[in-house]
Order: sequence, then structure tokens, then C-alpha cells
Amino acid sequence: MRGMSFRTPGVALELQVGVCCTFYFLLMLPYASSLNNSTAFFNSTLNSSVTIRNNILTFQSNTFQRAFSFKTCYNGQLIYQRGQSGDEFSVILINGSINIRWKLGNSEIAMTTNAQLNNNAWYIMDLRNRLGVITMEILRGRQRECLIYLANSTYQSSLLGIDLSGSEGLVIGRDFTGCVQEGPGVTFINNANVRDVEVEWSFDTCPLDGITCNSGM
Repeated sequence: MRGMSFRTPGVALELQVGVCCTFYFLLMLPYASSLNNSTAFFNSTLNSSVTIRNNILTFQSNTFQRAFSFKTCYNGQLIYQRGQSGDEFSVILINGSINIRWKLGNSEIAMTTNAQLNNNAWYIMDLRNRLGVITMEILRGRQRECLIYLANSTYQSSLLGIDLSGSEGLVIGRDFTGCVQEGPGVTFINNANVRDVEVEWSFDTCPLDGITCNSGM
């Protein structure tokens, strides 16, 4: 693999790894990801993803929260889960806007935001149950970009009824090029349930750092 390189849109990464060390690196990567690294870089051209097993979205719980930071110049799926029942929930970046979709039986609901989040800045996505109201808050540092009311007992209550049990786990970063940093309910460090595919791990850096996004992305 010496001299081997791969390219993502707007990003060039170079791998310079000795032949003898390469096989060892590939063997150790899944373990390294769950030991001391909090930031994952996903490359859509490599079909990167992380699955956190035994991490089920339970919107009905009063203590429910899933939050993490992300940065990207592109689009793609931030989180996805499908239960054994066929119910689904996903958060996707489309044209830089957050799209939230869920499916309960034959009923499907989709919501979107106007915020443009594919500008290579770090954003926090905080999905939680606030006293029976399911909300998604997007922050840039301490500044709130938007607060979306998704559901309560009288508004779009299907979200409180979806059954995602039996899922393979919480899937992060599918068809996504960018970085995700762990947060409440989305833990990478010392998490034996993390399973990754073609993910580059670091403690707090991202290969997109310093990149200027092209306006046509």
C-alpha cells in the first residue's frame, strides 16, 4: 500500500504505510476506534459507516438524548435506524439542510430545516425528549441555528410510537463525507459496541480542517 492514495470531493488523502505494518494496522483499527478516539472521518466513496450496537432510539423515554458534533462540505446520512418491525428513523443532509424522516407502519413523515450546514463548520445536533416534546436543536458553538419541534402526544405522535427494537444498532455516516465527534448517547471512546467500516479515527482532528468548501457542492 506504499504510495497508495484515495480522493474524496475536495479532499486528497495520502496513505504512506510500510507493507509489513499495513496488515497490522487493518487488524487493529476496530479496536483502536473504541479505545481512545472520539472523532470519526467518513468517506462516501469508500462506503464508510459506524454502527453502534445495542443503541436503540427510544423517543418515548423521558431521558432520551442523542447528540454529537459534525462538520462537512457535502451531504449524506448522519444517523439511521431500522427496527425489526420495519419502522425507521433517519437524519440526512440534503443540499446542506437537515431532513428528518420516520416511518411507523404505512405512515411516513418528513421534516426539513432551512439552515445550510455543509460549510465545513462544526455543528452540534442534539435530539432529545424534553418533558414529552421531541426536539432537535442545531448549534454552532453556543449559538442556536435552529430548534425543531418534531412531536408530542398531540402533534405527529407517531414518532413516540415507532418501535426500533431488534435493530442492528445506530448507523452513523452512511453515504457521508465528513467528520462526526461523539456526544451524549453517541459514544465512541471505550465502546466495545462500535463497529466501523473504512473509517479514519482521531482524537479531536478532522481531515477537512482548513478546507474551503466549493460553492457548487
